This record gives sequence, structure tokens and C-alpha cells, in this order.
Amino acid sequence: MLRNSGCWDFHLVACFGIATLAAYATAISAAPPALPAEKQNALVAQYCGVCHSDAHPNGRLSFEHFDAADADPGVAAIMAAKLRTGALGASGQKLPDKATQDALFDALTAQAAGADKWVVNKGQGRILSASIVRELPSTDKEAHGIPDYYRLLVTCDTGKKAGNVELEWSPGVPKNGREMSAAVDGKPAFTWKVEGNETMGNGQAGTSGPGAVVLQVPVPDKTLTVTNLFPDETAVFPFAELEKKTRRQLAACFSARR
Repeated sequence: MLRNSGCWDFHLVACFGIATLAAYATAISAAPPALPAEKQNALVAQYCGVCHSDAHPNGRLSFEHFDAADADPGVAAIMAAKLRTGALGASGQKLPDKATQDALFDALTAQAAGADKWVVNKGQGRILSASIVRELPSTDKEAHGIPDYYRLLVTCDTGKKAGNVELEWSPGVPKNGREMSAAVDGKPAFTWKVEGNETMGNGQAGTSGPGAVVLQVPVPDKTLTVTNLFPDETAVFPFAELEKKTRRQLAACFSARR
């Protein structure tokens, strides 16, 4: 797995303190953010939006319209995980001072509270989505105790009956050509080869392996189990915990895949 070199010293919690982002989010989410939403938005636009834009949605994520006042918990979890490995430096710009870096990490981590439960968004018009994050101990010896985060996003245009199941991950990057699998309700697994490179949207010379994949699977009744994205890691997404009406509405977009 490839990770940004180095490890930021976020009060030591990022590398060697509280073991999980979820635990840290719970610890700080009740406190008022030290960094105002406007300042968070400006930092995200400057350091993240240049590589994750509408034109270059690396990892299938665009931060061009990020709003800290209404951040999706799962997206915030993915962002906070990347910050733990020094992702702000990928933009090639001079970094903000450490206090500002810490404050942004704390703010995103607080916004990530609840990402380990289903987050349902009715959206605008006919778009319905549900997402959830699984946090797993990394099997990468160079991870320095930083877990891997798997975010599953299911979207459905209820009018067109068209939908997507997306899997995003952070902060690790799987080896190019690695074959991962996804099993629906314990049935024989579908397999994908994770391959390709993502380029920096602001013209920086660096590249990275992909940070997401679209899974051609139906909406499960009980579980979706992802294996082998990273060695010896298994992420189980609990569809049985998704509200039944929402699951039925999402499943209607994928009936042909049953």
C-alpha cells in the first residue's frame, strides 16, 4: 500500500493516541469548533479542491462545493483520514501553520461523528443516497497505527431507476492491478481489478492509484462484504441496519442486477 510519507503530529492523536477516528470524533464532537466553517471551507478549497474538483473528481470526490456547515459525515471521515498522512502537502503549496492544521483536523473529525451508521440523504429532486463508513486496522506495516477507512455510497435516481454503488477508501492506496471482491448476502463474490492512476487536478506532477471503484452489484438485503482491497482486510457493510423503506427504494434502481 502507498501512503504519503511522514506522519503529522496532531496532538500525537493522529499517529499514536486514540486508536480510532470514531473514538476521537465522539470525544470532540460536543465541543464548539475552534475553526469557523468559513475558514474550513477556504482551507478545503485551497488545499483539497485543487485535486478533487468537479473536473477532476479523484477518488470520485469533489470538494469544489464543500460546506463545513453541512458536511457529510462519511466524506469528513475520508478527509480526516487523509489529513493524518499529510495529504495537504499533495497540493504543492506552502502549508498553513500547525495550529491551523490541527484545528482543521479536529473540525473534520467532529463532523465525521456518526459516519459508522447509515447516513441517508434525500437530496434534491429524485436523488436518494445512503452511505456508511467501516474502519479497520490497517495491515500495512508502514501505516503507523492509522486505520483504513472504507466508505460505501449507494445512490438512486428514483425517477430514472438508475443507481450506483461506489466504494471509496482512505488513506491507503492499493497496489495497481490488485483484485478485490464483493459478496452480496454471502453469495458468490463479484471481482474487480483495481487499476489506473489519478493525476493532480492543479497540474502537479505526482500521481496516485485510484481511490474509489463503482461496484456492479445489487443492493443487498443483509450484507455486502468487501475483501482483498488491502491484504487480509474484510469490510462488512450492514444493509440489514438500513431503514427498510430506504433499502427498498434504493433496491428498485438495481432490480436488473438480482
